[in-house]
Amino acid sequence: MAVNGTTYTRLRPPSTSLLLRPFPSSVKSSTHLRNRYISFQSSRSPKKDQNQKAEKPTERPQEVQNLRGRLKKWNPLRSPDDGHAKKYTPEKNPIMQRYNKKQTKSKQHPKTRQEQDLEERFGEPSNPRLNSSSGTLQPDSIINQVAPPSALKGYNSERRAQFLDPRPHARRRWQRKMVIREVRRAGWMSKAEILKRTERALTVRSEFFKTSMKKLNPLANQLKGKSIEDAITQMDFSKKKPAMAVKAHLEEARDRAVARRGMGLGKVEGTKGEPARIRLRDGKKHLVEDRTGIYIDQAWTGKGKYGQAVNPRAKGRMDLLRLPQTSISVLLKEEKTRIREHEERYQKWRNRKMWNPLPDRPLVGQRQYYSW
Repeated sequence: MAVNGTTYTRLRPPSTSLLLRPFPSSVKSSTHLRNRYISFQSSRSPKKDQNQKAEKPTERPQEVQNLRGRLKKWNPLRSPDDGHAKKYTPEKNPIMQRYNKKQTKSKQHPKTRQEQDLEERFGEPSNPRLNSSSGTLQPDSIINQVAPPSALKGYNSERRAQFLDPRPHARRRWQRKMVIREVRRAGWMSKAEILKRTERALTVRSEFFKTSMKKLNPLANQLKGKSIEDAITQMDFSKKKPAMAVKAHLEEARDRAVARRGMGLGKVEGTKGEPARIRLRDGKKHLVEDRTGIYIDQAWTGKGKYGQAVNPRAKGRMDLLRLPQTSISVLLKEEKTRIREHEERYQKWRNRKMWNPLPDRPLVGQRQYYSW
């Protein structure tokens, strides 16, 4: 076998053969060497008589000493020109060498995006967002833009940062994108963007109820156009089975709208505005007392996965039932949105063109008398 230009001879273990290279000059063959080794072992341990004193062991022949030394260093790979065993060393892999160099240069793995956000959120010394000494927020935090530092006294800043600014890197990237878009448009915004900045809305979807869309659709149609308080009252007195679950969902949606969007706080903040009489889409008149009041603009149902149940029948048979699951979603808006829609409809009606049944133009090609 040739490895790296060197030829090796594979030998059997010494238990089966004692053929080793090179042999001493006095050894004629492997059998001769084995017989000499056996005779030497028998001469080392002769039968002792009780009256005979122990004699000193005779010296070993040089060939046997060399043989015992080679047996300890036995290796299946042996070069024919060298009496000692050579250890096989495979060629080095250049790819593994480059990988090991990279590992030694950078033992620490690069930080992921989530780890960077956590460092920015909880204020690591390398990139602090929170001063470790005072526990206050850094100036670049978005929480300082929402509320001044004096209003955050007594609150856990880390806790607030976790909910109000969970991903600061993504938030800064989105803000940069919006600034670039405004610069390219030279400040122009579409109507949908203006409404998102000036009006508040929230969409909330419920969990899946064990009912069908056929039973839940009448409740969704009953909620459309009503204020959130009137809708909760309607569900409280409804005889429908899922009415209580829908009532709990409406209460949760109202709380989310107040906490997340700041809707319905006109009475507390003193921004109710003047009462206004409007006309709804269906033509009904409506009195708006609080312009920040919450109402249900849209309500719809969604189909979920089907469950399974077994209905036992006669003669050992059974039917497999499909149990439907349905969710209900509501879109909450403020009353000032309905006032704006009423004004847009009224302005459209004012700008309509006059319809003339008999246009004022000269008669051409008409007969002077009847043709019949």
